[in-house]
Amino acid sequence: AYARAIGMEVRVELEALVTRANSNVANPIERIAGGMRVAAAFAVSQPKRSTVLLRGEGVSTALAHPLNEGLRRDIDAACAQGLLRPKAKDLGVLYWLGLCQVLMASLVENPEPHGGNAGRVRDMLTLGLAGLGVSDAQIEEIVGSDAFE
Repeated sequence: AYARAIGMEVRVELEALVTRANSNVANPIERIAGGMRVAAAFAVSQPKRSTVLLRGEGVSTALAHPLNEGLRRDIDAACAQGLLRPKAKDLGVLYWLGLCQVLMASLVENPEPHGGNAGRVRDMLTLGLAGLGVSDAQIEEIVGSDAFE
């Protein structure tokens, strides 16, 4: 129960960072990508806290979970605008959370020195957004000049 509580505390902290980073971003696709960037930066700067989060049993992937509300709203908005494939409406949250968690684990377990993580983050963003159905042009606009780290 204690480990679950600590994992949830870290998740709340991470969600607050995502919310802050996206506070002036209107485009839902950019907000979704921003969440992954924040999660990746958190994994690089806070590897121990990230490990606690990733191993926590209490971190929910449920669509209705309150900590998934921002991502759910962004995916719903992007779907409503026709920016994502229809399947994203039902499975987009689970898909994106899974990608973010795997990317975080990869960055914690196999860190690259001197900013070498940027390529991995860019590639994961590219593949992830493509999987949601984002157009190549919009992916290039969002990810092409990504300056992670």
